[in-house]
Amino acid sequence: MEWVFAALIIAAIVYVGLILIDLTNYSVQILPRIHTMNEQAEILRETSNSEEDEANAVKDRSTAVKISVAEMTERHYELREQIRVERMRKQRLEMEYFKLRVRSRRPVTA
Repeated sequence: MEWVFAALIIAAIVYVGLILIDLTNYSVQILPRIHTMNEQAEILRETSNSEEDEANAVKDRSTAVKISVAEMTERHYELREQIRVERMRKQRLEMEYFKLRVRSRRPVTA
């Protein structure tokens, strides 16, 4: 009967040894993958940060461009108004000129 217990103890020790060997092999296989994934995660984090910085820079530039476009649009309307005023002034001057020309050609009848 003692030899059965001795066999069970030896079998249990062998079984525990196999479990430890499997665990060690698993660790040896998994650790490089974990390190690789950590490195890739760091690279992705850096890429994400740089992309975020670039996106912020683009937002800043687009805001500046929008402000510039608004200023140019306002200036465009101001210039159009000035052109309209100058055309009206030119038209009035031409009318006065033609009136004077017509009056100067008319003979004086008294």
